[in-house]
Amino acid sequence: MKDRSPFTPGNPVPVELFVGRTNQLEEILKNLRQARTGKQENIFLAGERGIGKSSFAKFICNMACKEKLLSVHVFLGQVTSLDEMVRRIFEDIIKVSNTQSWYGKISDYFTGRIKQIDLFGVAVSFNPSKEDARELVNNFPEAILNIAEKIKPEKEGLFIVLDDIDTISKTPEFANWYKSFVDKVATHYSYFPICIALIGLPEFRVVILQSAVIYISYSYMLRGV
Repeated sequence: MKDRSPFTPGNPVPVELFVGRTNQLEEILKNLRQARTGKQENIFLAGERGIGKSSFAKFICNMACKEKLLSVHVFLGQVTSLDEMVRRIFEDIIKVSNTQSWYGKISDYFTGRIKQIDLFGVAVSFNPSKEDARELVNNFPEAILNIAEKIKPEKEGLFIVLDDIDTISKTPEFANWYKSFVDKVATHYSYFPICIALIGLPEFRVVILQSAVIYISYSYMLRGV
């Protein structure tokens, strides 16, 4: 029951608490493996606040890493613009790649937009111009596929978690942008090794359907443990 839930917003719990969700995990694992073979997948994780969505997403990220996917968990919070959302996606990709062998390829792609923010080069920030940010929004499929190509052969694709999308999901721009992204991938790319998980409150589905038709592979309604 939710009253007894061990989950607290903003504090992911140990992955061991999810060993009982076998059916959900097996379905998501299929999504991850499909993405790894080049079929773009979309997952919607819905549930009330404090029910464990972010912790479950952390668990899935661990699964994705074992499937040779580069995993990024992007927290959107009060983000209201597509430019900032996309900036955070690429910044998190850059951060998790900072100590990896493919980092040079990614940093070359974003030449002049990555800033080292400590003496040892461990921390980075991604600061594109307004024009560059808008270009990344408009050409997101091309940009994210470019990254997927640069992390080969160490990684076979990307798993991107967009967490706490409740604020941005209320904007018609997000619904239309995401539908356009999914449609473009479906019609223009035979190989797109990307899996995206959207995480939010149950109302998110209603908002999306009111704004635009969107294709989501699965919807996992999380309950209390």
